[in-house]
Amino acid sequence: MASHEPSPTTRVSGAESNSHMWNGSDSDQLKIIMDTVVNIKRNQDSIRRSIDSKLDKLRSEMKETIDTRIRASRDELSSDMARDSSRLDQVVTTIQSLQLRMDTLENTTGQRNGTSTSHDTGYGQRQNINKLNDPNLTITASGILYNEGENILKIAQDLIEAMGADVSNNILVTGAIRLPTRFTNRPALVKIAFQNLDEKILVLRNKMVLKDLEAYKKHLLEKLQVSH
Repeated sequence: MASHEPSPTTRVSGAESNSHMWNGSDSDQLKIIMDTVVNIKRNQDSIRRSIDSKLDKLRSEMKETIDTRIRASRDELSSDMARDSSRLDQVVTTIQSLQLRMDTLENTTGQRNGTSTSHDTGYGQRQNINKLNDPNLTITASGILYNEGENILKIAQDLIEAMGADVSNNILVTGAIRLPTRFTNRPALVKIAFQNLDEKILVLRNKMVLKDLEAYKKHLLEKLQVSH
C-alpha cells in the first residue's frame, strides 16, 4: 500500500519559500521606517530654522522699535528742556528790565531832589538805561564768556565790529549789561542797546556772519522778548 505523506523535499521547499517572503516584507518595512525617521528629522530641522529666523526677525524689530522710542523720548525731553530754559531766560530778562526801570525811577527821583553831582552825566545814564529797557532798541547775545572785571560795553562793541565794517560803521552801541542768571553751567545773557530800530534790524540781519568766525561761532544773537 502506497504512502501519501509528502516527501521531505517538498516540505523543505515550502519553508524556504515562506522564509524568503517574510524576509522581503521586513526589509521593506524597515526601509519605510528609516525614510519616515529621515523625513521627520528633515522637517524638524526646517521648523527649527524657520523658528530661529522668525525669532531673529522679532528680536531685530523689537530692538529697532525700542531704539526709535528711546530716540523720540530723548528728543522730546531735550525739546522740553530747551523750551523751559528759554522761558526761564525770558523771565530773568523781564525781571532785569523791571529792575532797570526801578533804577531809572530812583535816578530820576534823585535828580529831582538835587542828589546828582552832574546833570549831564545823569542825563546820559538815564538815556542809556531807558534804551536798555526798550525792546525795540535791544538784542540779547548768548554764549559770551564771563571774565572777572569785564568791560561789557567794550565786549558788545567788539561783537558788532566782528560783523564787518558795513555793519559796525553804521552802528552805535549805546549801552550793554550782563543779565543775571540762575544757571551755573553757561554764561549769562548780554543785553545790548542801539540808537534806533534800524540799527537793531541791521545787526539781526548780519548775525549769521558770527558763525563763520572762530571767536564768535558759539555766539547767537536773538530778538529780545519782553512781557508787558
